[in-house]
Amino acid sequence: MTLAAALIYWVIVALWLTVLVTLVVFYVRNPRAFGTTRLLLAVVAIDTSRNVIENAYFGIYFGGQYGIFPAAVVNVLGEPILLILPKIINVIAGCVVLGLLLLRWLPSAVKERREVEKSAEDARRLSGMMDEFVANVSHELRTPLTSIAGSLGLLAAGVAGKLPATAVRLISIAHENAQRLVRLINDILDIGKIESGTMTFDFAPIDLRTASERTIDANRAFAQGHDVTVLFDRASPNCLVRADADRLIQVLTNLLSNAIKFSPPGGEVVVTIERRAQAGRVTIRDHGPGIPEEFKPRIFGKFAQAARDDARQKGGTGLGLNIVAKIVEQHGGIVGFENAPPGGTLFYFEIPLWEAGAAEAPARSLAELSTAV
Repeated sequence: MTLAAALIYWVIVALWLTVLVTLVVFYVRNPRAFGTTRLLLAVVAIDTSRNVIENAYFGIYFGGQYGIFPAAVVNVLGEPILLILPKIINVIAGCVVLGLLLLRWLPSAVKERREVEKSAEDARRLSGMMDEFVANVSHELRTPLTSIAGSLGLLAAGVAGKLPATAVRLISIAHENAQRLVRLINDILDIGKIESGTMTFDFAPIDLRTASERTIDANRAFAQGHDVTVLFDRASPNCLVRADADRLIQVLTNLLSNAIKFSPPGGEVVVTIERRAQAGRVTIRDHGPGIPEEFKPRIFGKFAQAARDDARQKGGTGLGLNIVAKIVEQHGGIVGFENAPPGGTLFYFEIPLWEAGAAEAPARSLAELSTAV
């Protein structure tokens, strides 16, 4: 009876090994038809069932030995010592199965990883080539376009003599479009410089109030053309920040021109300055239609323009806010926007205050300044 009981268990082990090996062989020959996940689930299911039978076998044996089951059960099932060899075979079979899976999976995993890395490298190289191509073309176009725009501006102003009204209108349209192309090219070149790290920043102590007033004066004609009034909060304090003067003016100009373009005729744009513990903050508030909810997450992205009927009519390249975000980031600052009830949008940016003796130091972020306090 002891030998018969042991043979029963051996038959169970043999069946388990047969099914397991069959699954592995089928997988190795047809990996796509079966799939690694399904194979692993099948192996787990088979091994679990074998484990359940084995536990029942030993449970009944010891249950009979301790009186839970009739004593005759012990004689029928035999001694557990006879089952040690099958258990060793189980362990070896498990190691073999694991080895086969690893041998089948590891090479393909390594190959896939190399292919992904190669694809990523090719994509980076192609992207770099495209950026270089766009930068070179833009650079070559900027000079002649600037010359064309300047010449058209002179013609529209009557420098070459009085022109018929129809000719003046056509020249004015051409002049506006030429200026728009020049702005687009300048924006593309600026983005390229920032992303490649070749844009230089000459940091110095700059008064936010003075920079804001100059930017407002420079855009006064643009605002009048849109029938918009730009107001500066005279209660704004003088605020010395660490900034590149030209890039700071560029940030202010981009934000201010955006606010003007999207303000209704007769509307107002208000510029305010605040001095905070570690930074100077500029706020530009308009009374336009606001920013669509679905557009907010990507407002500072490249070529981002809201899908509104009037968005394209307002002109622009869709790069202005992206440039603003990158320049402010290079200054160690932050930029953002908020809804401005009852209507409109409030854009703001913060730049760290000037620290005495910091002329040669790199820009420090607001987070670093807060940590240092």
